[in-house]
Amino acid sequence: MSASGVNGMYLGSVRFFRHLILTVLLLLLLLPLIGAGILSVKYVETQDKLEQAVAAMDSYSEKQDELKEEFARLSSTVRSQISLLQPQINVAIHNQMSDFRDQLSGIISDQDQVQQDLYSLMKEYKQEHSGKFDAGSVK
Repeated sequence: MSASGVNGMYLGSVRFFRHLILTVLLLLLLLPLIGAGILSVKYVETQDKLEQAVAAMDSYSEKQDELKEEFARLSSTVRSQISLLQPQINVAIHNQMSDFRDQLSGIISDQDQVQQDLYSLMKEYKQEHSGKFDAGSVK
């Protein structure tokens, strides 16, 4: 027999269909197994990433709690320092206000003195030139 006759007989033979059925069955069994293997590897990788993310989130949560505690401690320290410094601040403000009042009093008394000096000068001038003034008008 020729080579082309043997191949032509194989394509329609029972042996061909048996090989075809076995190949299809083998593929139907192997493809899900291979897919399951690939998915399990991806699952393990994703599980590791998830565990790392949860660990990082827990770490941030712990750091956040530590920062809250530190903030509360600093806040109470600042409040205690303010209550300790408040009397000193009040004394300093009182001293500044007293100095300011003294300066204002000095300025006001200087203004009063200037007004009195000006008034006395006007009186002297009016007395010296009494003839020139007639009921408040200049001649």
